[in-house]
Amino acid sequence: MSCKPYKLGKTFWYALLLWIIGFVWGMIVFMVPALKQLPSIPVFFSFSFH
Repeated sequence: MSCKPYKLGKTFWYALLLWIIGFVWGMIVFMVPALKQLPSIPVFFSFSFH
């Protein structure tokens, strides 16, 4: 089994991309409970969007 340089580079970039996507997704998942506890801003809900 040979290791080709172009496949190694492509593998590295895919791994980095997946790591970044996972990091962002994890931040969103862990921030949602904290964001739900924040009080809402009443100014935005006083306007009618009809």
